[in-house]
Order: sequence, then C-alpha cells, then structure tokens
Amino acid sequence: MQGDGYFLRLGPATSVDEHPAAPADARASKQHHRPRRSRTSVRPFPLIVLLLLLGAVGWASQTPGGVSARVEDGIDWVRDIVEDAATDPGFKRATDYFNRRYENEGSYAVVNESDLRDDPAADWGVGIKVVWCTPNSMVLQSLTGGGTVSRLLVNGATYGEAEGAQQCPVNLADPRPFTPAD
Repeated sequence: MQGDGYFLRLGPATSVDEHPAAPADARASKQHHRPRRSRTSVRPFPLIVLLLLLGAVGWASQTPGGVSARVEDGIDWVRDIVEDAATDPGFKRATDYFNRRYENEGSYAVVNESDLRDDPAADWGVGIKVVWCTPNSMVLQSLTGGGTVSRLLVNGATYGEAEGAQQCPVNLADPRPFTPAD
C-alpha cells in the first residue's frame, strides 16, 4: 500500500503521476459550484394578511365601540349564518305561503291537510306543524338543526321566533316567548 497524498490506494500499484479519478458527481459539482448567497425571502401572502389585519384593527379602533364592538358584530354575523344554515328551508317556504294567503284572503284561513297536499304552492315538505290561533295569527313549528323553532305570523307578516314547540300566545299585544324579528 502506498499513500499518495490524500488518497490511499488499496489496489495494485500505479505510477506516481497518475491520481485516482474523483467521482463524476464530485467533479461536476466542483466545476459549477457558485458560492451561495444568503438571501432573506419575504413571502407576499402572509405579509398582505398581516397588513390587512393591522388595517382592520386600526379601522375598528376608530369606530364607535372600538375593536370589541366589531368583534361582537362579527360573532353575531357568524351566528346568524349558522342559524340560517341550520334552519329548514321548508320553514321559510311555509312562512311565505301563509303570509301570501293572508295578503290574498285577508286572514289565516284554516286549511286541512288534504288541501295543503293538493295545493302546488304548499311545497315545503314534511316537518312543519301549523297551529292556527286567530284569523289574524298563527304559529309554525319546525324541527331544525338546533332543535324545534316556533315562528309567530301576525297580520300577514312574521312577528318573531321562539325556541321550542310554542303554542299560540295568550296576548298578541305581548306575545311572549316570541321575540320580534329584526
């Protein structure tokens, strides 16, 4: 064995002028290697989001009620979206159907189930219970994603809603537990 600088040949002896070949990858990488410059890259998306967030906080701090009022508004907005998504779409169609009938007939006329089944405008499906109160008021009940909801209709318009299967209010001047619609 003969030591030849850095390389140690374990095979048969060669002439001194001959150096062992370096691997092809090592030669190629040494020929094209450029010193790497350290470069800090700024990603635009997180920067834009950060600037928008800072701008929103700055705007919210200048509005009446400040940032906390805007956060509460956002929570209420999301809550309304979730409630709308959880509500049976047939519930709205039933409300519109009975309010249109009130506009046409001047009262909430009692309609039996076979009449509703034969009326093509009464297409809200199953799960809606109708409670007639007076010729000028009625309650619709529907099972929703959040439980049963009752809706009070008065004089051709939606007065409001209450949680649970509510019956007709005793006093239409103060129809508790129904809360007025916004």
